[in-house]
Amino acid sequence: MKKYIFLTSSIGRIGGAQMFVSNKCEYLKKHGWDVEIFFFNTYDQIRIENLKPFSRNYLPELKYPIQAYTKRQVDIILSRICCGSNAEEIVVETHLTELAFWGELVAQRLNGIHLLNYLEESIPFFSKKEIAFFDFKVRRRESLNASRKSLKRLFKDYYTEDYENFTFILKTPCSNVVSDAIDNQYHIEAADYCLTSIGRLDKPYVQPMIAEILQLVDLHTDKTFNMIFIGGSPDGKSEVEISNAFRGVRNVKLYMLGYMFPIPRKLLEKVNVSIATSNSVLVTANLSIPTIAVDANDFQAIGVYGYDTTNTVFRKEESPRKISDVLTEILFSDKYASKKVLSIEQEKVNKTFSEQENMIESTPKDGKYFDVLSIYPFRVRFLAILKRSIHLFFDMFS
Repeated sequence: MKKYIFLTSSIGRIGGAQMFVSNKCEYLKKHGWDVEIFFFNTYDQIRIENLKPFSRNYLPELKYPIQAYTKRQVDIILSRICCGSNAEEIVVETHLTELAFWGELVAQRLNGIHLLNYLEESIPFFSKKEIAFFDFKVRRRESLNASRKSLKRLFKDYYTEDYENFTFILKTPCSNVVSDAIDNQYHIEAADYCLTSIGRLDKPYVQPMIAEILQLVDLHTDKTFNMIFIGGSPDGKSEVEISNAFRGVRNVKLYMLGYMFPIPRKLLEKVNVSIATSNSVLVTANLSIPTIAVDANDFQAIGVYGYDTTNTVFRKEESPRKISDVLTEILFSDKYASKKVLSIEQEKVNKTFSEQENMIESTPKDGKYFDVLSIYPFRVRFLAILKRSIHLFFDMFS
């Protein structure tokens, strides 16, 4: 038997990471793997059907790094993850750099393989000793996210050109996001133009994007606009901020639809332009809706996906552009009209996950692991444990 264990942040709500793990989970199960997913973020509802069975694996302890626990506490947490995992082949995949230290300990206990697959857009700074761990993983070809750009984001000043000998270009496909099922729950009124934003509302690019949209609609007060937001935020604060931003804007009708999965195709039929980042770009681009990809670093437009860029998260050679300028071109010119963008077929999704599965064969499988617990001296561990205790104390009263 083969077992695949994911350590990720959340399976609730809807986001690129959730869609990625959902699709990869389905692929792995069809190819003979027993799958488990452990996560630490709370949720109001698990909206992706095939992730619901993993609700039992909510493990809030993973929210904190390994140095924030005593060795006995670490052992208890590992026991909960490793319980019943006696397969002949075991792979652990972690989706955040902080989770990677947990993943190494899980793989070591189970004598499995740990694949580093950091999906976060903003990577923290790590100490030299912590960087040694990531160096160890990359050189052993145990990093799924090992392009030149991603490794520079990870290693920062510690990056060396030698890492280019260990590259692996990660693709994170998502499918089955749009449904043909009829959904009459939402009535979108007629307008001259319909804009949509798909993705989490607490992402840092959202507020700058709204400012650009407001600038555009203010220049065209003779036109009416529908502004549809598909997505939400963990605490609801972003929804309030967005509603306040559009309050009093007479030529904009605001629709806050929250998390949706799948998204009814009928809802997107009248959309003229979409704005998103990461995998959310592909949702509307695959329907040939002009979709502005926003750079996760500078919050400006990379370009229109499938027309003048194929990047969804970070720009490469593309020059930064104001979102309002790109919106103007899409809505008031023919520059981005009548071009079909090829959608991601299930066959391509399967090919991508097959490449990731095949990567397992290139790893050493020599039973060697990095001693991640030795990274942190007693003083560092003591301060981290104290900090976690303080957080937990205040969480009790929040």
